[in-house]
Amino acid sequence: MDLNFLRIKYPAKFDNIDFPEKMRVWVCAPHPDDFDAVAVTLQKFQTKGAEIFLSVMSSGANGVEDSFCDPPTIENKERVREQEQMESCRIFGLPEENIKFLHLKTNEDGLIADLDENYEPVKEVFDQLKPDVVVLPHGKDTSFDHQLGWMYVQEMAGTRMKPLVALYNRDPKTINMREDIFTEFGDSAAKWKSRLLLCHQSQHMRNLNTRNIGFAERILQVNEEIAERASMDSPFAEAFELKVYV
Repeated sequence: MDLNFLRIKYPAKFDNIDFPEKMRVWVCAPHPDDFDAVAVTLQKFQTKGAEIFLSVMSSGANGVEDSFCDPPTIENKERVREQEQMESCRIFGLPEENIKFLHLKTNEDGLIADLDENYEPVKEVFDQLKPDVVVLPHGKDTSFDHQLGWMYVQEMAGTRMKPLVALYNRDPKTINMREDIFTEFGDSAAKWKSRLLLCHQSQHMRNLNTRNIGFAERILQVNEEIAERASMDSPFAEAFELKVYV
């Protein structure tokens, strides 16, 4: 892949970057819903003819409150979160065959275990897909699962046979990151993104119960803060740190 299209001044707007058509974009998501947090950017890639793939490392059962499903077993909680992700992807227009749940092993606290046997399935997908672009939450984050996914991608990038463009996105839990690329969007796209996010009703109810804010509102609030901080013309923006592995 010729990387000359990235030789521009940063920070930059996504729409001002001449991404090649028909790229292979891999969303390496630690949890269900990480895909939807950057849905506007992914839709722009899709419009350019990119083929998008989603791998969910953990079904995130620990993110579902006991009151949300009956009986509140780990299996039921995982099923709920996977069904929510499948529904949002259906609305997005991502083919079902491009979605894979990896079911990595977790610790007693529900977080992904840092084990070699967990790295291998992720690396297997990476080797099969040979992506041009990988998208996932930034690792400087309070979520250990986000940290681990970030470390996995950096390790995999060292084994690549071709250049890899990594887009590490800002999440509500992000502590610190460089904001290189901004995908700005308006009210219409925000309503569409909110519809995707609200497919994750288990997360919506948990956020209401623990943070007094709905899930979609929480994500879009971050997008508003990004746009305001960067003095965007539009009211919302998704932000990414760009890392190119050559």
